[in-house]
Amino acid sequence: MLLVLLLVLLFLHGFAHNWNLPYMYGVTVLTTIVLLSLSLACVLKILHIFLMSQDGRGSPFLSAVGDLCHASAQLFLCSIFLLVSNGWGALSPVLRREHRRHILLLLLLFVVFHVYFLLNDWFFLDHASATYAYESLPGFLVVALQVASLAFFGFRLRETMNTLEGGEKKRFLLLFGCLACVWFILVPVAVLIATLLDPYVRAKSVAIMRLVIDGSTVTVLVWLVMPSRLDKYFQQASLPSWSDVAESAPYEDL
Repeated sequence: MLLVLLLVLLFLHGFAHNWNLPYMYGVTVLTTIVLLSLSLACVLKILHIFLMSQDGRGSPFLSAVGDLCHASAQLFLCSIFLLVSNGWGALSPVLRREHRRHILLLLLLFVVFHVYFLLNDWFFLDHASATYAYESLPGFLVVALQVASLAFFGFRLRETMNTLEGGEKKRFLLLFGCLACVWFILVPVAVLIATLLDPYVRAKSVAIMRLVIDGSTVTVLVWLVMPSRLDKYFQQASLPSWSDVAESAPYEDL
């Protein structure tokens, strides 16, 4: 069901933007990547489950690639929220140098912690035992980073909104902020809920809940980045470049 929803969203998203990916707003390109990554993750997980029903083992390779695709979707979702909270597109088509550094640091930590978590889950955890992946150090780091990203997001969004005098753009950013806050909060909540379940189904339950959370979030995000809203609330911001930052100017052309 989730896969069908994602494929329908991908078609509607592409149709609304006339399938012109190179000419889309930066936030639209990132949203498209999230949709593609989540869809691929669902396809690979379904194939793994199907093979498991046939031989009782499935395909660890397909499952692992599905995990990587899902983590990639979460990375790009996080980047969208952090970029917009710093005024990217809403206030200016560019980012301040110091804001760019902070976002890059958080995203690098996101990659390192999630790779650490996945490697620990693939090679070191005994899935036949009652060990819960989020009770390990990598799991703790992933959840802690989610909370830290929420704090950074809220702080930066508040500063960005304070620069606006009010009106529709401020209300739009508030709606965008509510969506991001729910996404950031629901991951630790899902992990906590899973501790109440049987130890042998905790990891699978969290994985399913995270797919549903991400699928629901990107559904609302697709609605938020419809062309009519982008033209009204966003400037034509391309994807940020993380190099060649001008030392003297607070903003730069990308």
